[in-house]
Amino acid sequence: MPDSESLVFREPLEDKTCFEGETISLECVIEGGKRLTKWYKGQSYKLTILHATREDEGVYTILIGNERKDVHLHVIERSPSLIQLRNYQQELADIALKGENTMICAGTNAGKTYVAFHVIESHLLKNPRASPGTNKAKDLAAAKDHLRKVMANLDVSKLSLVQRNREELLQYTSIPEKVSITSTTRQHDPLKDILLKAMEYVEQKFNCRIVSNFLTENLHESREVYAALGNPPLQRTEVRYIQWIAETKEKVEHVLDKDRKVPRLLHACLSHLELYTECLELNSLLEIDQVREVIMQGYADLSHASQNANTDEEREIVSKLRDVIADIREIGRNIEGNPDIQTVIGRIESEHQQLEEDSRFIIFVKTRATAKALAERLPDYLRSTYLTGSHKSAEEGGRSPDEQIEVLEKFRNGEHLCIVATSVGCEGIDVPQCNMMIRYRFSPDEISSLQMRGRVRRKEGHEVIVGTTKEFETEKKNIQRQYLMVQAIQEVSLLNIARDITIAEKNIYETEEIERRTERIKTSEKQIGLFSVNCKYCGVIITDGNRMRTVNERMFFVCDKTILGRVDKRSIAKKKQREFDGCKKQGKAYGLECGHNWGSIIIYKECDFVALSQDYIKIFDRQSNKFIDCDKWCDLKFKIEEMSDDDFISYNTQIA
Repeated sequence: MPDSESLVFREPLEDKTCFEGETISLECVIEGGKRLTKWYKGQSYKLTILHATREDEGVYTILIGNERKDVHLHVIERSPSLIQLRNYQQELADIALKGENTMICAGTNAGKTYVAFHVIESHLLKNPRASPGTNKAKDLAAAKDHLRKVMANLDVSKLSLVQRNREELLQYTSIPEKVSITSTTRQHDPLKDILLKAMEYVEQKFNCRIVSNFLTENLHESREVYAALGNPPLQRTEVRYIQWIAETKEKVEHVLDKDRKVPRLLHACLSHLELYTECLELNSLLEIDQVREVIMQGYADLSHASQNANTDEEREIVSKLRDVIADIREIGRNIEGNPDIQTVIGRIESEHQQLEEDSRFIIFVKTRATAKALAERLPDYLRSTYLTGSHKSAEEGGRSPDEQIEVLEKFRNGEHLCIVATSVGCEGIDVPQCNMMIRYRFSPDEISSLQMRGRVRRKEGHEVIVGTTKEFETEKKNIQRQYLMVQAIQEVSLLNIARDITIAEKNIYETEEIERRTERIKTSEKQIGLFSVNCKYCGVIITDGNRMRTVNERMFFVCDKTILGRVDKRSIAKKKQREFDGCKKQGKAYGLECGHNWGSIIIYKECDFVALSQDYIKIFDRQSNKFIDCDKWCDLKFKIEEMSDDDFISYNTQIA
């Protein structure tokens, strides 16, 4: 046996800390051959304590040959946990609790969120959990390749699967019965006819003399606008038409400096077409009452924006919108109800009669407008509400994070028996009473499809899909990809992907280094330049760039008090007056010259400021004499200075 002098501790014993109940290992790695000891494995000498208690705390000694080493184990008393894992959930958590990166792969409704919280509680905040998807793979080989790439990018070498406790998993998960209902269109739809005729009327304005003259006089600069206006998609109910509107708006914004009238007119026409397309979609999904409410609100917004219209054509399309509202009112309720809505309500009523107040329903739809309108259309006994994301304002149908939490809590305790949700509700809604999920004319990908199905928690629950033939084809592909995902997980879990991880780490490092270098260059190249900030809808100059200041690179103020006299200040509800970074949103700012939204009224250090929103403005580069694209203030090539004390004092002494 080698003597003790040749023994080298390559990885020495280290003091350890753990919570009560955890499994902890005390180990070291040596070089110099095996030595007599009570516990060793190869050249890794280890003592494992199962379910550590406070009595296990203390100093441990290991004797390897003639070498003696001490290590201290500190066992922390664990506070009572709100999360008690089942056996199969503990199995899923095992790899992460050992400190290794993993992806938790289990069917929806298995309680992956609880497993993640348990891992977080054990101070392993960065071990990801996932349903990895297939990246639209068409075969098993492609699905496996995608999964290996995901694992490599996350530095995950092992997958957490339920193997030993499958039977227990099946006891606690539910597979809802799937019910497919083919969408039915109205046999006679006068409302659709009214909307399509209005859209045709607005499109004809693109060919009026004032627009034709503008396009001819600015042929070189407006070539893209010319092509877009001359080729709108024929099918106004298709997604392509909505995309065309957005793309054409962006093209118009690049010629705002060429004329004060025509770009404004074109923007107004496209905004009216947006409203009509939204109403067309609502008409296909809901009833005339919901369409009427949306178009009335749209009229209020668009007519106000056009109060300073400078062309007869803009006033005419507002007048046409007023006629459309009158036409809708005249057809009244003498219109066929939406057959799909009647079918959905019938399904809900049948289920509610059996479970009554113990029932819970989730309906998934594509848009925020549909979610709000459908929640109002459902029977009163459901006490329905809607659940949408927070990236849009309340006026546009968004819900703040606090509001989302409140909706879910009321859904759990029965204040709401039904919620109508956009895709934001796919994950994290864990309501044991949920007995029915309805996907209403919504085509998600394979992961969202799986997650939506998993919202049904009650045994013998139902997954109802209302869709067209095309939407059912998409769902068929989702099911095929979900099957490939399960197969890929099983097979990849048996592989060693260490080499893939090494390559991925190298690629990620190189990509991040390029991004860091690009960001440094972009920041260093920001310049003090000549630019103006203009209204996105009509080109009116709001302010010079040298009068802009930023606060914490989040708020961008016009540091010129005369701006307060050039805006219409519209107050907002108190609950929407949010505070952040020392700023308080007080209202909205609409330009008096054009009637368009420019941003917000913000109180900062007890002073009123106008904060411009990137959604409503366009930057004009005076050096290149053209408008430039800039979706975010941080991407602006010009430097905007942080507001200094001198800037604030100067602003405060100005006369509005």
